Amino acid sequence: MIPPFNATSSKANQGLIATASDDGMIIVYNQSSHRLESTLCPPAGKDISEVKICRFLKGSDIIVGADMAGYLNFYAITPSPRKN
Repeated sequence: MIPPFNATSSKANQGLIATASDDGMIIVYNQSSHRLESTLCPPAGKDISEVKICRFLKGSDIIVGADMAGYLNFYAITPSPRKN
């Protein structure tokens, strides 16, 4: 079950939507294929904290998420040609 999300961000030119949630995850969906593209987890060894916002950085395949512990986590993503 997917927990309720706190924020969304979209990358229209690739048809991607990212959601941030209280379980510390950022989930990326492909709007074109209606499939899960990626599940982004907090770095290993880091306490899981609620992710309150996520944004695609303009001009790149990077998502940044801000959590309640005050950390910014950066994730590099590339859409899979098999899922798109």
